[in-house]
Amino acid sequence: MAAMPLFAPLGATKRRTGARNRGGSPMAQFSPRTEGKSRSRPGPVIGAGGQGSVAVQWAERKNRAWLSVTMLTLDQALLRALNRGAANGVLDAVMPVITNLHQQRWFLAVALLAAIGLAVLGGRTGRLAVLCAIFAVTLADLTSYRIVKRIVPRERPCHTRAATGEMAFRETRLVVGTKCPGSLSFPSNHAANMMALGVVGWWFTRGKMRWLWFLLPLAIGYSRVYLGFHYPSDVLAGWLLGALCAAFSIWLGTWIVTVLVPALSECFCRRATPGREEDGGPQSAPEPNGAD
Repeated sequence: MAAMPLFAPLGATKRRTGARNRGGSPMAQFSPRTEGKSRSRPGPVIGAGGQGSVAVQWAERKNRAWLSVTMLTLDQALLRALNRGAANGVLDAVMPVITNLHQQRWFLAVALLAAIGLAVLGGRTGRLAVLCAIFAVTLADLTSYRIVKRIVPRERPCHTRAATGEMAFRETRLVVGTKCPGSLSFPSNHAANMMALGVVGWWFTRGKMRWLWFLLPLAIGYSRVYLGFHYPSDVLAGWLLGALCAAFSIWLGTWIVTVLVPALSECFCRRATPGREEDGGPQSAPEPNGAD
């Protein structure tokens, strides 16, 4: 009789534990002993299909997070290598000039004279090339600055945050005499505009020297990363955007010249000569009736 109080709490503990397991514990749904008893207290039941979908979603999120971290790490590593590892006095003097070619008067004068000469002496193909280049650069610039930068509001690596007083990427090295631009970083407008111009020039140029058109966008893109103004992914995205805008410009210009203009010309010619028959010959005037 004296042993009863000793074992009574153990039995009560087992009963309380069993009651908790039969309740709303999530793990109780996977136990075969409580499979038929879990209906009395329904909990968050996850079937076999639900369990699999949750596992798949978790794996996808994990893969996306790993990919994002990996790409960001690679982006920062390339920026560090080009901005700091390749730094020297010669590039510090040359890169600011290359990155601001569009602000140099001599460059603008040469570009303007080349465009005028090509439009006057190049015939229809030359005029088409000039129009496609202007349209491609304008489209790339507006798409990058007005649309993509607002969708992806990414800070430049050289941007100084007001809260901490540190740069967005702390290891960024600014060349003496340069200033970090105030606009957003993704994508690079300079890279997009120059690649649009380069692709159009490459398309309308024949011969082995046509590949020289890509030297300018490559140099501009490298200068943006070297000076710490952009991440490498910003430049790559700008190159891709510029190439797409150039391809669309070339397609649109070719379609206008080869399809739209001939169709409109034929339509206007038909309206200007209403006396022509369907076969193209002139209609004969009716002969006067001698009886009248």
